[in-house]
Formats: sequence, structure tokens, C-alpha cells
Amino acid sequence: MSDFSVEDLQKTYRVGPFSTDENKIECSVGGALCLEMLSRARGLTEEIVSYASFPSAVLLADFLAIANSRCGEALLLDYANDIFQATAEGKLDEAWDLLDQALNEDN
Repeated sequence: MSDFSVEDLQKTYRVGPFSTDENKIECSVGGALCLEMLSRARGLTEEIVSYASFPSAVLLADFLAIANSRCGEALLLDYANDIFQATAEGKLDEAWDLLDQALNEDN
């Protein structure tokens, strides 16, 4: 089980065009995980927010590997690519589901 839950990320970060809470940081689905991990490790600065809010699939895979060390890196890269693509296509529910799977995969 991962230390990160999709439900908590959704409550904390603003993802997608229908999320209008100005008190939350705007980011992609993968960015929510990256920002949360960085927030816990060192706090969020403007530089970190700009770097991690919309990560590439490769960067997201690196964060997934830290968040879920039980899963192989190749599979996590596949998840990261799928999360990135689903987010880019506006399929946010699918992207969140994929992130949840990647965080809890035990392969």
C-alpha cells in the first residue's frame, strides 16, 4: 500500500478545467503526485511548483518508482505514459484510476 492516495491528492490539488478552487495549486494528475512528494520532502517553492506541476512521463515514472518501490520500473514507465496521455486527452477519471493502480501495483 502506498503512502499516497488519489483521494487525498484530489482534495489537495486543482486538476482539470472544472476545478476552480483558487486556493489549490493547478497541476496535471501526475503533477499532483510529484508536488505532494516534494511538499513532504522539502516544502513547495515557486521554483518547485513550476518544475513539477506538469511533469513529463519520464519524470513521473521516476516519482512513481519512489512512491511504489514494489513495482518494476518498466511497468511504472508504462503507467506514467498512460497517465500522461489520458491527462492530455482530458480523460481525467481514467488518469486518476491509472495513478491509483500505479501506486498500488505489487509486481
